[in-house]
Amino acid sequence: MIRCGIFISVLLVMATAVVADSNQVTPASNSEDSPTIDSLSMGPDVAGTGVLLRGRDARQQLYVTARVSDDWLEDYTHRVRYEVDPSGIVTVDETGLISPKNDGAATITAIHENGQQAEIAVRVEGVDRQLPINFKNQIVPIFTKLGCNGGGCHGKASGQNGFKLSLLGFYPEEDYEFLVKEGRGRRIFPSAPSASLLLTKPVGRSPHGGGKRMEIDSYEYRMIYRWIEQGMPYGSDSDPVVTGIECHPAGRVMRSDSKQQISVLATYSDGTVEDVTQMALYEANDPEMAE
Repeated sequence: MIRCGIFISVLLVMATAVVADSNQVTPASNSEDSPTIDSLSMGPDVAGTGVLLRGRDARQQLYVTARVSDDWLEDYTHRVRYEVDPSGIVTVDETGLISPKNDGAATITAIHENGQQAEIAVRVEGVDRQLPINFKNQIVPIFTKLGCNGGGCHGKASGQNGFKLSLLGFYPEEDYEFLVKEGRGRRIFPSAPSASLLLTKPVGRSPHGGGKRMEIDSYEYRMIYRWIEQGMPYGSDSDPVVTGIECHPAGRVMRSDSKQQISVLATYSDGTVEDVTQMALYEANDPEMAE
């Protein structure tokens, strides 16, 4: 079972990054000139063996850290270009997000314009296997991420325009009934997934009071499409569930004008670890310090 989602209704605040107040530290003053990079490093690499992607729905968010001339750690994830050797195993976009293409092993290199480089190994397994999608682990979190099951939308007690979801997905078995069996099945068309109201409304192809919520080429759209294509499996009670999450890097002192790419990893009850960076919800405990 490939699990790229997370039961967000249980874990509303998915990850916390520690950020220090710039008034409490004394980094070197900013200059118009770019700082000298002493070294680059790339993560996450929790086990020291690189990145493992299982199945065609897997993803992994990289982050690149530069140690600059004043011994300061700064995020360079979006300031480098990425190369993959050999090609054809994975793709890496400009944000450092890895997507699998074929089974195999490769090396990803982050290259800064000044010539500094960092490498990380990646291995892909099970791209060609059609694994059933778990409704609770992979579909319900999409509703939470997009705000569909919030109190101001379909998650309120009376639902919205005849369609109701449990608040923040607390009762996935009821959500499944609402989607698949209510309304004479009009919300989902297994023979033509793209014509399902569950997809045409949030992408703006059908009138939707909640407006456009996702793009046709998005990960969320593809995941729901494949779930419908597979016959809307609910999943088994024995399927692994999320037991914990980790935010990488765990802490970082930042300048007031800087940004930091975060990578969030979820651990499941069977011991597997998967990236949930884009499915997590983020909340700063002090919004005046960081967002």
